Amino acid sequence: GYRIKSELPAVIADTLLKLPLGTVVGPYLDGNTWGIAKILDRKQVPDSVRISHIAMQNSPDNERRIDSLLNVLNSGQARFDSLAARFSQDTKTAALGGDLGWVARTAEGNDLANLVFYKAEQGKYYKLKNPQVLQLVTVTGKKFENNHTGVKVVFLTQRIEPSKSTQMAVKDRAVALVQQAKTIEELESTATQQNLQVLPSAPLKANDYNVGVLPGGDDARDIVRWTFDEKTKTGAVSQTANVPAGQTQRLDFAAPPPPPEALAAGAHGSAWQRRPKMHPAVFYSLAALTAGSLGATIWSGVDTKSGVSDYEDAAARGDAELARRLLDSGQDKERRTNILIGVTSALAAGTVASGLFTRFKSRESDPEAGGVSAGIAPARGGGMVSIAGRF
Repeated sequence: GYRIKSELPAVIADTLLKLPLGTVVGPYLDGNTWGIAKILDRKQVPDSVRISHIAMQNSPDNERRIDSLLNVLNSGQARFDSLAARFSQDTKTAALGGDLGWVARTAEGNDLANLVFYKAEQGKYYKLKNPQVLQLVTVTGKKFENNHTGVKVVFLTQRIEPSKSTQMAVKDRAVALVQQAKTIEELESTATQQNLQVLPSAPLKANDYNVGVLPGGDDARDIVRWTFDEKTKTGAVSQTANVPAGQTQRLDFAAPPPPPEALAAGAHGSAWQRRPKMHPAVFYSLAALTAGSLGATIWSGVDTKSGVSDYEDAAARGDAELARRLLDSGQDKERRTNILIGVTSALAAGTVASGLFTRFKSRESDPEAGGVSAGIAPARGGGMVSIAGRF
């Protein structure tokens, strides 16, 4: 992708934005890394883009369907939003005509970001493919609020590594330091005398694998274990650890307070014990309504799907009038199915909520009794609803 000035190495950012394309910049030193860069391209990059897509699971049948839809779009026989509403398997955006909204640009991007920000022309259609998903993508808007110039650069870098003798000399110095300093106060005093910097770490958690400037690994993990050891007292100084040359790491920690919900439960009893009671008949009634609505949804989905092949055949034959009538009919069925899905989802949510507040069995006498879970999900050829619990 392309990088704006703030995303480039500071020591060569201005140079990369000014020199001619094809120029090789460097060698240059950036912190503890030597680098060489070559300028490949420059262009104005948008701050955000608005995109729409039609997404399908990657399979040979779906790829043929995606290719057919791309031909229909390029020939102007149908609108993108109509096809997205009918064919996209991304249910969240299908009802919106495939609209994904405005997407802000970031420094790192995937194939989709590289396409919509740097390659795609507004109003044209593009096919994207990865092992899981097939997509038809179109850019419907671009915003150039900051008028950033982006540069496409290839980098070759090499980190500067200290030699074995340098590492041993630093280690010997660190060992001598901790032998003199047994407390944080003594460590700070001795470090100041030797022109060394004491760096505080961010608060640590018991499962952390990174500490301050230390690279993640066994050394950092050993320090975390030491800080949470019951024998380690606040203010103690650990043994030596591997850190960048000339630096010593200071470690401060404090036990986290108990979570608020734990305090509330201890003082006033659990939230379960204080929940309102509901008669089981409410739960069973909602469960029956959910099952009935699900049956209607499955029937509507099957009825809607039955017209897909007819539309595709009409589009393939070039019968635009028939294809348009079939498309309009299919959209009506699609809207009906979407409404039924919404009703079924609401009923399922009500079933779950009522189950959580229904006293099927005394929770006080049997802490593991009760508890209800329910779900609704698409399945091959239709859908399914599940309700589980202990009664």
